[in-house]
Amino acid sequence: MGRFYTLRIAPYRTTENSIRGLVITIIDSLGTGQDGRKSLGGQ
Repeated sequence: MGRFYTLRIAPYRTTENSIRGLVITIIDSLGTGQDGRKSLGGQ
């Protein structure tokens, strides 16, 4: 079984609601794969 990653990209906003950059989050989901999807109710 290979490795699975979740990538999230969101704007970085200031308190004035102005976009000042990006927030990039990479989550290593090692070992979940299809078994992880089954544990979430088959979604």
